[in-house]
This record gives sequence, C-alpha cells and structure tokens, in this order.
Amino acid sequence: MAAIPCSGFILRRGQQAAGSGTGRFTSRPEAELLPRAVQREFADESGLFFQHDLELGSRLGLSYGLRYDYYRYLGPRNVRTYAPDRPLATAPILEETAFAAGEAIETYSGWGPRVSFRYSLNAETSLKGGYNRMYQFIHLISNTATIAPTDVWKLSDSFLRPQTVDQYSIGLFKNFKSNIFETSVELYYKDMQNSVEYIDGANLILQNHLETELLPGRGRAYGAELFIRKNLGRTTGWLSYTYSRSERQVITPFEEFAINRGEWFPSNFDKPHELTLIGNYKLSALSSFSATFTYSTGRPITFPVAKFDFAGNALALFTDRNQQRIPDFHRLDVAYNFKFNGKSRFADGDWTFSVMNVYGRRNPFSLFFADQAGALLRPFV
Repeated sequence: MAAIPCSGFILRRGQQAAGSGTGRFTSRPEAELLPRAVQREFADESGLFFQHDLELGSRLGLSYGLRYDYYRYLGPRNVRTYAPDRPLATAPILEETAFAAGEAIETYSGWGPRVSFRYSLNAETSLKGGYNRMYQFIHLISNTATIAPTDVWKLSDSFLRPQTVDQYSIGLFKNFKSNIFETSVELYYKDMQNSVEYIDGANLILQNHLETELLPGRGRAYGAELFIRKNLGRTTGWLSYTYSRSERQVITPFEEFAINRGEWFPSNFDKPHELTLIGNYKLSALSSFSATFTYSTGRPITFPVAKFDFAGNALALFTDRNQQRIPDFHRLDVAYNFKFNGKSRFADGDWTFSVMNVYGRRNPFSLFFADQAGALLRPFV
C-alpha cells in the first residue's frame, strides 16, 4: 500500500492477491477404516483499492474509498449439473463436468465502497460514523447440534455466491477530567446477503458435494456497545457492555426445506448480552493486582422434544432451529503481578501469579441428551 500526502489530505492506494485451498481428512495407517477423501477446493482472489483522507476545517474529518474484488473458483474438480426447479438435495443429476487444474470454474467480482467521518463537537467530544461494503468468499458453516460443534469452511462456487455485507455504524465518544476517563456509545447494523445455512439432517463431513446440504439465505446483525475506561490513577481498568442480535432467514420455494417457516431465527453467533469488566490496582511501584470478569448469554441450540422408533432405530424429533440456549457463560480470573529488578538474569523480569475461574463455574461447551427408558430427554453438559 502506498500513501501520497498532499496539502490537506492523504491518498492511499494498493493491491492485494491471495490464494485459498481446503485440506482433507485422512485416516491413520493403523486405523481399521476404509480411506476416504473429499475433493480439494482451490481459488484465488485479488483486489485493488484506494482511500482518500482529508480534513475539512478544524472539526470535520472525512475518509472515503473504493475497493474492487475479483475471485476465481478453480479446478481440478468435478462439478455436477442438476435438474432445474428442484431442491439440490433431491434433484436428479444430469451430468458431471471435470475441470482441469487451474481452470476457472466460476468467477465473481464486485465493488466495495466505504466512507467514514469524524466530527468534533468540542475538545473532548466527537461523533463518528461510517458505512462500508465487504465481500466474503469463504463461508463458515457451523452445526451446533452435535456433541462437538462442527465448523466447515466452504469456498464460493457455482452454487454458493459470495456473501455480501453492508455495515453501518455511528458513535458518540467523550472524554472526562482531562482524558482520565474515556467513554463511548456506538450503534451498528449489518445486512448480509448470500449467507449459508444447512438443511435439517445435513451431513457436512466428508461430503464431496456440499451444495446438496446447504441453503442460501440472508442475515442481519444489530446492536449497541457501551465502553468506559479509566486511564490514570492507582486504580485503572475498563468496562464494556454489548447488546447485539445476529439473525438468519432462509426463504425457499420448497416448503419441505424451509427453516422455521421462513421466519427470522437466531444465528449460531447470537449472544444478546456480553459484559467484560477489567480492573487493575497498583499496590506499589513494583506490584499490582488485577481481576477480569466476563459474562455472555449462552449461544443458541436446538433441543429435541421427543423421540420415536423407526425400523428398530431411535430417532429424535426437533422443533424450530436455535430456539433454546445453553447456560450463560461467566467467570472471574484474578492475578498478582510483580516486577523484579534484581541483578540475576533468572530473577529479573515480570512475574504473574493467576487464579483462573475463581469460583469454579462449570461453563458448558456443548450439550448432549441421555436416553433413559421411561424418562424425559435430559440434557447433559
């Protein structure tokens, strides 16, 4: 990236290139498993951008720019063609085309504008805001219904378009008492197009054709962030609280594949309340005590509501997706910090003694359900 300073403004320009590839699952030689590997994926992307920063008087600063992204999904890969007007999960396969190594299978491109401003109301108060558009060419597909939540990375291809994100933000920033205290309140909203969700009962592992397990959708995220920091004095620290929502919607003409009847539902990353409190107390010039407390709402999960037997197999019945949550997360960590100024190279330096999770909170990572005859399904951490 190059920066060209001029009177009253700075012009930045640059370019970027990157390649992407997926790994593969393999079994150990001693494992009694038949070897199975999925097709690897390859892609490259490049971009050009410029940014213009300028000051419009003593109060107003403005920055705007434009980015162009270009993406290619590459071979080697075998790509299917499905019968039209049918869901891919059940559509007949008309043909399968083999693409050579380095051959472009699909290309995408797009312009990403961005603009931000800063307006100083006085020496200690300012208003900041901005808008930008981003393209995400790699999709993260998360299935939290399993005992160990499964994350799969998937490149954009002929069936999955890149995700487009439009983000808006505005915030008020104010310092108090000669900048001893910093405070801010920010609001944001994100609109996401071409997000990806998996169908009910999806098989995401060792799947050569993930398009049959996925559905395109849209997403939105919005929230408010409150931040307070104390910079000087014997006691310092900061507090951050965020209220945020992250939701998804999948609308499909095929009713049997609709998720929550096409209504908005919480995404796997939806945690409405998040709180972080960090404090530091200076005991002397060489020692200090610190504590960190964190809290967040438990992430969404889908619980089974009943079970039934089919051909001798016990099957679970699930309701709407992500309508329940695992227990909330919270923990307290404390630490004692001491600085040695000795002459020995073994004693000189900073020492920290920490106690993690002081009150022994059992924060669940995931839940699974035990099946006991004559009893309701009961979750286990």
